[in-house]
Amino acid sequence: MSKKSKLTLATAVFGAALFAASCGGGGGGGEATASAPPSPSSPPSPPSPTEQGRVLALLDVGTASAGTLNPVTICQLKSDNKAYCGNDLNPGANVDLEYVHEFPNGNVVLKGSDNKLYFFDGSQVKKLTTYRTLGGTSDINAPAGIDILSGATYYATPNFVIMYGGGALVAVSKDGKVIKEDSGVTIDENKLSCEAVTSGSKDYKLKPDGSSSSTTIPTSLVPVPVDGKYLVKVQDGSNYKIYLSDSKCSASGVLVDTLSDDIHDAKMVKVGDDFYIAVRYTDSGGKVVKVKYYRVSGNTPTPLKTNITLALDSKYYYALDGRGYLYAITAADKVEVFGTNGSSIGTVDVSGVGGLLAFADRVLAKKTTNPTKAYEITTTGSEVNVVDKGGGALYDALDRCTYTDRTKDSNGVGTNFIRCVYESGGSTTLYSLTYDSGTYKVASSDPVTGTFNKARWASNKVLVSVGSTVYLCNTTTTPSISCSSTDLSTLDLTNISRYLKVNGLDVFYTSSGALKVGNVFDLPSALPITVSSASGGNASFDLNRFAFSFKPAVALCATQIVYLSSRTASPKTYTIAQPSNGCVKRILKVY
Repeated sequence: MSKKSKLTLATAVFGAALFAASCGGGGGGGEATASAPPSPSSPPSPPSPTEQGRVLALLDVGTASAGTLNPVTICQLKSDNKAYCGNDLNPGANVDLEYVHEFPNGNVVLKGSDNKLYFFDGSQVKKLTTYRTLGGTSDINAPAGIDILSGATYYATPNFVIMYGGGALVAVSKDGKVIKEDSGVTIDENKLSCEAVTSGSKDYKLKPDGSSSSTTIPTSLVPVPVDGKYLVKVQDGSNYKIYLSDSKCSASGVLVDTLSDDIHDAKMVKVGDDFYIAVRYTDSGGKVVKVKYYRVSGNTPTPLKTNITLALDSKYYYALDGRGYLYAITAADKVEVFGTNGSSIGTVDVSGVGGLLAFADRVLAKKTTNPTKAYEITTTGSEVNVVDKGGGALYDALDRCTYTDRTKDSNGVGTNFIRCVYESGGSTTLYSLTYDSGTYKVASSDPVTGTFNKARWASNKVLVSVGSTVYLCNTTTTPSISCSSTDLSTLDLTNISRYLKVNGLDVFYTSSGALKVGNVFDLPSALPITVSSASGGNASFDLNRFAFSFKPAVALCATQIVYLSSRTASPKTYTIAQPSNGCVKRILKVY
């Protein structure tokens, strides 16, 4: 029998089942419509069952003559413990579909057993048959459908699923539009987070309507935003422009300065309504490393100091404290401090000084020559003070957090609670330094073997990825650090092949056969159910409701849907009432 004949017959069978259910047959109890009011002596009709949940399901429906069909339908889970599944939302194709990704607007990207891309737009499932190339201005028709990119890595952004591999790109937007390029594409993490990719010498910004335009993605000069503001640079001809921007993806906002020399790095703090910025660069004329110092008030940038020369090309040879004061190692054994008006407060001698770490209103300077020790530098009015704080654990932590090559990441600089990740000799250690009422305290974790990959910081916690293991560390200002390995597979939450589903920092995934859900900064808990072949489609977008197909012991297929109304709820089972011969093949979306 041809596929068209199968579809016609199955549609009739499926429609008949729904008709029978709506008329009280086919196990659809509670859905009948009375033809006449009951007589006064008749008992009152039972109330219609109420809806307790809803899922988008791929069914397995067929007869001996029609063969197996795969309708996609919305199933209402009702209080009579039955599932009522409606009309086929994919009548134009008989294909086995799998979940790929759900967008915040509720639309779902699907892939078919025919290796084509499908899309659920909230009302129907459709095969995607048009696309644009990068920079293209018109649609290209692909009547047979758009192939899944073989061997690709899948990334998720707020507006796109991006499949990338071997220089090829297929991006599906939240509105079901496709951007496709067969070769010559490269991506990196910074541009990807801005929904941009590179082809040839151009960056292209991807847009949800399927278009893309040439753009320039700036480089972030500070690792995290300060009060929602980013400091970014962009090359403009032979010059480099610095912007205080609302977005790390856009060279816009306040133009802080234009330099003829490339910028190495920068530091930024906010004090009151003002931002204080220090930028390190190499003066190509004199081949010396310099720092420029600025204040930005509203939309007005003011250069405070433009000719500070550093004694060494190191990002730890200058620092901004939490008040916006600038400290710089301007010569061997010399540290100079500048106030927020740009004038020099004074210079102090620190023999063998080799690095600065800023706290809220002071810095620690490390002396790298024997005997190694830490010095505290503070200001009192128009004076600069320096105090020998000794060596030992304080120096060790200070050194680990200001080591040019081995300090891998840090958090809290410019406050009185600083943490950093240090790697040396194939092992990684987490350090913290706390200042409180005249006292410095330090803590460190046990070193773990392996190459450092990445860290994610929270107020009192940090996730550290080392080798193939992700560690969750609790850090306190007491201070203390305690770390334990997790079963998280990665900190790259944009790679959707790593987890079943991700929403912000909440993840839904499998581990040793168990389904787990929770925030990555708290050890996720297992759901009270064991299933096989779970996917992201089994969870609601907010990761609070879950549904799975279930095959009773005496059944030939999965005739039930197990539903959890919350992460901690007891599972509840619903038997397919309509269509009466329906089996649940897969859950594609939970409402």
